[in-house]
Amino acid sequence: MPHHPTYSPLYQQIYTTLLMWINSGRWKLNQKLPSEPDLALELNVSTGTIRKALDQLSNEKVVIRKQGKGTYLNELNVETNLFLYFKFYDLVGKRIHPTSKFISKKTTSLGNNLAKHFNAKPNEQALTITRLRLNNNVPLIYETITLPFSIYGPSIEREEIPNTLYQFLQKKYFVTIQKAHETISIESPTPEIVKLLAIKPSCQLLKIVRNAEDLKGRIVEHRVTFANTSLAQYKITLG
Repeated sequence: MPHHPTYSPLYQQIYTTLLMWINSGRWKLNQKLPSEPDLALELNVSTGTIRKALDQLSNEKVVIRKQGKGTYLNELNVETNLFLYFKFYDLVGKRIHPTSKFISKKTTSLGNNLAKHFNAKPNEQALTITRLRLNNNVPLIYETITLPFSIYGPSIEREEIPNTLYQFLQKKYFVTIQKAHETISIESPTPEIVKLLAIKPSCQLLKIVRNAEDLKGRIVEHRVTFANTSLAQYKITLG
C-alpha cells in the first residue's frame, strides 16, 4: 500500500489505494469488486475501514453498492449521466432530458486562458465542440466544450460525439468524470447565441463555466454553458 501522510485517516488511505487500483484497470466497468472481508484481508485492515472507503467511493458514484449482491464498478448510463451532471428542469419542476444539435467541431489551440485549466501549454491542441441542448426541439442551451488532445489524442476529432458525452468518454477513452467544478454568473448573449437560441439581444442568460475532473484528479473537460432561464431552471441540492 502506498505511503500516505500520517494525518490522513486510515479509511482515506484505503480509499486512495482502491481508487489507484480502479485507475490502473484492475477491475472492468460493471465488474463486481472483491468482498469487504477479502479486501480487508488483502490490505490488512478491518472490514469497517473497507466499508467506509467503499462508502466514499459510492457517494462519488465511482462504485455501486447493491444490497445482498456486493459492490460493482460503476458505468455511467444515460440516466446516471443526466442525473449527476445535467441539473436543468422545466418551469414546472420536471427534469429535462435534452437532445443535442451540433453546430461545429474543430481543432483549436488552447491559448493562454484554457491552458491554465488543463495545466498545459497555450499552443497545445484540443477539440472544441459547439452545440445546442434542446427540450422538445426547443433550444434552451448553447455550450462550448473543450477536450484536450493531450488526454484524448487527435483522433477524437474524427469521432461521432453522442448526446451523452461523459458516458462516451468513459467507454471510449476510460475517462470517468468524478466531479465538476462550476462557476455561475449572468451575462448578455453574443449575436451568434441570440440567433441560435432565438432570443432577444436584451435577454440575460445564465452562464456556467465547468471544469470536469476525472478519477486521477485531472481536468479533462472545460465547458461554457449559456442557458435561457425563461424556459428552464438550474437546480442543485446542497448538503
